[in-house]
Amino acid sequence: MCGGNFTPDGSTMFLSIQHPGENSLTLDNPTSRWPDFGEDIPRPAVVAITGF
Repeated sequence: MCGGNFTPDGSTMFLSIQHPGENSLTLDNPTSRWPDFGEDIPRPAVVAITGF
C-alpha cells in the first residue's frame, strides 16, 4: 500500500494498492485475486476509508 492521504477535513483516507499478487508465477494461479476475488486477476486500485 502507498499514497496514504486524507481529505482536508480528515473524514476520509485514501490508500493505493499497487501490486496485489506480485509474487504470482503465472496469471493462471495468482497469489491474490484482489479486489474482485472470484476468477479475476489481481489489479491495482485506490481505496477510500471513511467512518473514523
